[in-house]
Amino acid sequence: MTYAEKIDGTWIVKTPRQFMTERNASIPAAQLADHGLHEVTTDPRPTGKYVFGPIVDRDGLPVRTWVQQPLTSEDVNRERDRRLLAGVTVTVTGYGDIPMQGRPQDQINTLALKDTARDLQAANVKAPVIPFRDALNVLHMLTPTQVIELANAGKVAASAIYQTAWAMKDGAAPFEAGIPDNFDNDIHWT
Repeated sequence: MTYAEKIDGTWIVKTPRQFMTERNASIPAAQLADHGLHEVTTDPRPTGKYVFGPIVDRDGLPVRTWVQQPLTSEDVNRERDRRLLAGVTVTVTGYGDIPMQGRPQDQINTLALKDTARDLQAANVKAPVIPFRDALNVLHMLTPTQVIELANAGKVAASAIYQTAWAMKDGAAPFEAGIPDNFDNDIHWT
Protein backbone atom coordinates (compact mmCIF):
# COMPACT_ATOMS: atom_id res chain seq x y z
CA MET A 1 0.00 0.00 0.00
CA THR A 2 1.05 3.55 -0.64
CA TYR A 3 0.28 6.33 1.82
CA ALA A 4 0.55 10.10 1.52
CA GLU A 5 0.36 13.14 3.72
CA LYS A 6 -0.89 16.52 2.47
CA ILE A 7 1.72 19.21 3.13
CA ASP A 8 1.16 22.77 1.87
CA GLY A 9 -1.45 21.52 -0.60
CA THR A 10 0.75 18.77 -2.05
CA TRP A 11 0.44 15.06 -1.37
CA ILE A 12 3.77 13.63 -0.20
CA VAL A 13 4.27 9.86 -0.23
CA LYS A 14 5.35 8.47 3.15
CA THR A 15 5.44 5.13 4.85
CA PRO A 16 3.54 4.80 8.13
CA ARG A 17 6.94 4.33 9.86
CA GLN A 18 8.25 7.64 8.42
CA PHE A 19 5.04 9.40 9.42
CA MET A 20 5.16 8.11 13.03
CA THR A 21 8.91 8.75 13.34
CA GLU A 22 8.38 12.40 12.33
CA ARG A 23 5.80 12.69 15.09
CA ASN A 24 7.69 10.58 17.58
CA ALA A 25 4.47 8.66 18.11
CA SER A 26 3.02 5.20 17.76
CA ILE A 27 -0.27 5.39 15.87
CA PRO A 28 -2.48 2.34 15.23
CA ALA A 29 -2.97 1.66 11.51
CA ALA A 30 -6.71 2.21 11.81
CA GLN A 31 -6.07 5.76 13.10
CA LEU A 32 -3.44 6.92 10.58
CA ALA A 33 -6.01 8.79 8.49
CA ASP A 34 -7.26 10.61 11.60
CA HIS A 35 -3.71 11.95 11.99
CA GLY A 36 -3.30 12.96 8.32
CA LEU A 37 -1.76 9.93 6.63
CA HIS A 38 -4.10 8.53 3.99
CA GLU A 39 -3.98 5.46 1.81
CA VAL A 40 -3.50 6.43 -1.83
CA THR A 41 -6.13 5.07 -4.20
CA THR A 42 -5.43 4.72 -7.92
CA ASP A 43 -7.64 5.72 -10.81
CA PRO A 44 -8.56 2.83 -13.12
CA ARG A 45 -5.85 2.36 -15.73
CA PRO A 46 -7.00 3.65 -19.12
CA THR A 47 -6.52 1.63 -22.27
CA GLY A 48 -3.30 2.44 -24.02
CA LYS A 49 0.25 3.24 -23.01
CA TYR A 50 0.16 4.84 -19.55
CA VAL A 51 2.47 5.17 -16.56
CA PHE A 52 1.76 6.36 -13.04
CA GLY A 53 1.17 10.09 -12.90
CA PRO A 54 1.07 12.50 -9.99
CA ILE A 55 -0.96 12.05 -6.84
CA VAL A 56 -3.78 14.59 -6.86
CA ASP A 57 -6.31 15.72 -4.31
CA ARG A 58 -9.80 14.40 -4.89
CA ASP A 59 -12.37 15.30 -2.25
CA GLY A 60 -9.60 15.69 0.32
CA LEU A 61 -8.02 12.31 -0.40
CA PRO A 62 -4.91 11.31 -2.38
CA VAL A 63 -5.51 9.66 -5.75
CA ARG A 64 -2.77 8.33 -8.08
CA THR A 65 -3.44 9.33 -11.69
CA TRP A 66 -2.11 8.06 -15.01
CA VAL A 67 -0.10 9.89 -17.66
CA GLN A 68 -0.28 8.81 -21.27
CA GLN A 69 3.04 8.03 -22.88
CA PRO A 70 3.51 8.84 -26.55
CA LEU A 71 3.20 5.84 -28.82
CA THR A 72 6.30 5.06 -30.82
CA SER A 73 7.34 3.03 -33.83
CA GLU A 74 8.55 0.37 -31.40
CA ASP A 75 5.01 -0.01 -30.03
CA VAL A 76 3.73 -0.50 -33.57
CA ASN A 77 6.54 -2.96 -34.34
CA ARG A 78 5.65 -5.06 -31.28
CA GLU A 79 2.00 -5.19 -32.37
CA ARG A 80 3.02 -6.01 -35.95
CA ASP A 81 5.23 -8.85 -34.76
CA ARG A 82 2.53 -10.16 -32.43
CA ARG A 83 0.07 -10.28 -35.30
CA LEU A 84 2.54 -11.96 -37.66
CA LEU A 85 3.30 -14.63 -35.08
CA ALA A 86 -0.40 -15.21 -34.38
CA GLY A 87 -0.94 -16.03 -38.05
CA VAL A 88 -4.18 -16.00 -39.96
CA THR A 89 -6.96 -18.34 -41.02
CA VAL A 90 -7.29 -18.58 -44.80
CA THR A 91 -10.02 -20.14 -46.89
CA VAL A 92 -8.73 -22.51 -49.55
CA THR A 93 -10.94 -23.12 -52.59
CA GLY A 94 -12.46 -26.59 -52.58
CA TYR A 95 -11.15 -27.30 -49.10
CA GLY A 96 -12.17 -24.76 -46.42
CA ASP A 97 -10.54 -22.78 -43.64
CA ILE A 98 -6.96 -23.51 -42.60
CA PRO A 99 -5.30 -21.66 -39.68
CA MET A 100 -1.72 -20.71 -40.50
CA GLN A 101 1.05 -19.71 -38.12
CA GLY A 102 3.38 -16.86 -38.93
CA ARG A 103 6.62 -17.70 -37.16
CA PRO A 104 9.74 -17.40 -39.33
CA GLN A 105 10.09 -21.19 -39.61
CA ASP A 106 6.43 -21.43 -40.67
CA GLN A 107 6.99 -18.84 -43.36
CA ILE A 108 10.02 -20.76 -44.66
CA ASN A 109 8.08 -24.02 -44.65
CA THR A 110 5.13 -22.46 -46.47
CA LEU A 111 7.41 -21.03 -49.17
CA ALA A 112 9.15 -24.40 -49.54
CA LEU A 113 5.79 -26.15 -49.89
CA LYS A 114 4.76 -23.57 -52.49
CA ASP A 115 7.95 -24.31 -54.45
CA THR A 116 7.20 -28.04 -54.28
CA ALA A 117 3.63 -27.35 -55.37
CA ARG A 118 4.90 -25.46 -58.43
CA ASP A 119 7.10 -28.41 -59.38
CA LEU A 120 4.17 -30.82 -58.98
CA GLN A 121 1.87 -28.48 -60.90
CA ALA A 122 4.42 -28.35 -63.75
CA ALA A 123 4.36 -32.17 -63.74
CA ASN A 124 0.55 -31.96 -64.09
CA VAL A 125 -0.13 -33.45 -60.63
CA LYS A 126 -3.64 -32.54 -59.52
CA ALA A 127 -4.18 -34.94 -56.60
CA PRO A 128 -4.00 -33.89 -52.90
CA VAL A 129 -0.46 -35.17 -52.26
CA ILE A 130 1.11 -32.33 -50.24
CA PRO A 131 0.78 -32.57 -46.44
CA PHE A 132 0.34 -29.32 -44.51
CA ARG A 133 0.13 -29.23 -40.71
CA ASP A 134 -1.83 -26.15 -39.58
CA ALA A 135 -1.59 -23.91 -36.51
CA LEU A 136 -3.87 -26.30 -34.58
CA ASN A 137 -1.67 -29.30 -35.44
CA VAL A 138 -4.22 -30.68 -37.91
CA LEU A 139 -2.82 -32.40 -40.96
CA HIS A 140 -4.30 -31.42 -44.34
CA MET A 141 -3.61 -33.13 -47.65
CA LEU A 142 -3.72 -30.46 -50.34
CA THR A 143 -3.39 -30.30 -54.09
CA PRO A 144 -0.55 -28.26 -55.58
CA THR A 145 -3.05 -25.56 -56.59
CA GLN A 146 -4.43 -25.42 -53.03
CA VAL A 147 -0.94 -25.11 -51.52
CA ILE A 148 -0.13 -22.22 -53.84
CA GLU A 149 -3.43 -20.54 -52.90
CA LEU A 150 -2.70 -21.11 -49.20
CA ALA A 151 0.80 -19.63 -49.44
CA ASN A 152 -0.41 -16.65 -51.45
CA ALA A 153 -3.21 -15.92 -48.98
CA GLY A 154 -0.74 -16.05 -46.08
CA LYS A 155 1.57 -13.72 -47.97
CA VAL A 156 -1.29 -11.26 -48.64
CA ALA A 157 -2.26 -11.28 -44.94
CA ALA A 158 1.34 -10.65 -43.83
CA SER A 159 1.72 -7.89 -46.40
CA ALA A 160 -1.44 -6.19 -45.11
CA ILE A 161 -0.03 -6.26 -41.57
CA TYR A 162 3.21 -4.64 -42.76
CA GLN A 163 1.30 -2.03 -44.80
CA THR A 164 -0.76 -1.04 -41.75
CA ALA A 165 2.34 -0.77 -39.55
CA TRP A 166 4.15 1.36 -42.13
CA ALA A 167 1.17 3.67 -42.55
CA MET A 168 0.91 4.15 -38.77
CA LYS A 169 4.61 4.91 -38.39
CA ASP A 170 4.73 7.20 -41.44
CA GLY A 171 1.50 9.08 -40.66
CA ALA A 172 0.09 7.98 -44.01
CA ALA A 173 -3.61 7.47 -44.76
CA PRO A 174 -5.64 6.71 -42.76
CA PHE A 175 -3.22 7.58 -39.93
CA GLU A 176 -2.42 11.19 -40.84
CA ALA A 177 -3.02 12.16 -37.18
CA GLY A 178 -0.33 9.72 -36.09
CA ILE A 179 -0.45 6.42 -34.26
CA PRO A 180 -3.95 6.10 -32.76
CA ASP A 181 -4.32 5.48 -29.02
CA ASN A 182 -6.09 2.20 -29.82
CA PHE A 183 -3.47 1.20 -32.41
CA ASP A 184 -3.66 -2.43 -31.31
CA ASN A 185 -7.41 -2.70 -32.03
CA ASP A 186 -8.38 -5.07 -34.83
CA ILE A 187 -10.27 -2.28 -36.61
CA HIS A 188 -6.93 -0.87 -37.78
CA TRP A 189 -5.45 -4.18 -38.94
CA THR A 190 -8.21 -5.86 -40.96
